[in-house]
Amino acid sequence: MPAPGSLASYDTAGQVGNVLIDVTGAIYQRGPVLTDEGGKRDDFPGVALDAMWTSFITGLGTITVAGSIVSFNVSGLAAIGDRAFISRPIDYLPMIANMALAPVAARVAGYDFYWGFYNTLDPALATSFVEQRFLGSQLLTQAVMATQGAVGDADTTGNITVTTTAAGAGNCSWRTIALDGEAAIYRDANTATNALPTVTARLSLSRHLPGLYEPLFFAMGIRLSTPVAGPVVAANTYGVDTIFVKNVDRLVVNTAF
Repeated sequence: MPAPGSLASYDTAGQVGNVLIDVTGAIYQRGPVLTDEGGKRDDFPGVALDAMWTSFITGLGTITVAGSIVSFNVSGLAAIGDRAFISRPIDYLPMIANMALAPVAARVAGYDFYWGFYNTLDPALATSFVEQRFLGSQLLTQAVMATQGAVGDADTTGNITVTTTAAGAGNCSWRTIALDGEAAIYRDANTATNALPTVTARLSLSRHLPGLYEPLFFAMGIRLSTPVAGPVVAANTYGVDTIFVKNVDRLVVNTAF
C-alpha cells in the first residue's frame, strides 16, 4: 500500500500531470502497482538473533536463542515494568502475523507474554497497536486481545478462550493475527500442531485499529506487570519457535480476509 504523497492526487478534476512511460516505451494507461514488502519469516537458527531485530532488555530480563527457539525471561526479583522483547519494522496493513509459541509448564502471576503490531519500535511507547497477551494470572487456555487506534481510543477484552499454552506432544502451537482496515482477527490452531491455524477464529475487533497508512512494527516479548516475591521461577520463560509475517499487498474486492 503506497503511503500518502507517494502518488499524484486526483482529487481535482482536470489536473495535469507528467506522462508516465514504462520500460518498453508505452504510455501508462493506469498508474503503476506499488508494493511495500515488509514480510519476514524467522525460525531463529543458531545462537543469535538476525540483525534485522532490535532487542530491548530492562532490569533482570534476558533474551536467548538456542535450539531454533528465541526465549524471553524476566527474573522473579525484577521490578514492575521490567521487560525483554524484540522488535523490527514491518509495513502498512493489511498483514497477517503467525507466531509458533513454545509450550510453557505453567503461567506465573505477574509475567505476561505479548506480541503484535505497534506504531513504534518500543511497544511501551505505542499509541496505536494490535496485541495478544498471555497473562500470568490467567489459565493456560486464556488470553487477552487488545487494539488501540489512538490514546484513549482502545478495546481490551476480558479472558478469551484460546488453545492451551501448556506443554503437549513437544509441538509448538501457532497463533495468528490478521489485520486489515476492517478488523483485527485472532486465530489459533485448535490443538498443539505444526499446521497454521485456518478455522478457529477466537475474536474479531473492528472499532479501534491502526490507521491505513500507519507504519507498523512487529514485536514480542515478556514484561513484569505485578509484584512478584520469592526466588527466580523457571516457568516465567516464554519461547517462540517461528514467526511468519506476511505482507498481503492485495486489492480489496470484498469483505473477507
